[in-house]
Amino acid sequence: MINPLYSEQEVRRVFNRAQATTSAMEEKDELWRSECRPEFVRALQARVAARDGDLPMPTSDDESGGESV
Repeated sequence: MINPLYSEQEVRRVFNRAQATTSAMEEKDELWRSECRPEFVRALQARVAARDGDLPMPTSDDESGGESV
């Protein structure tokens, strides 16, 4: 998955192996990891669990992004 915070130009840069990430891209990666990704993972897990019907539904208290116990 490509960081959804990237601009269209940054997305193209990801696929151009001759170019490294920019400092703006690194900042967006950190923002994604620290603030956006946990909620995205919870929402994706809930959607998959609801669709499959046999997986435990994650709770908002489950910070690990893993299975609730």
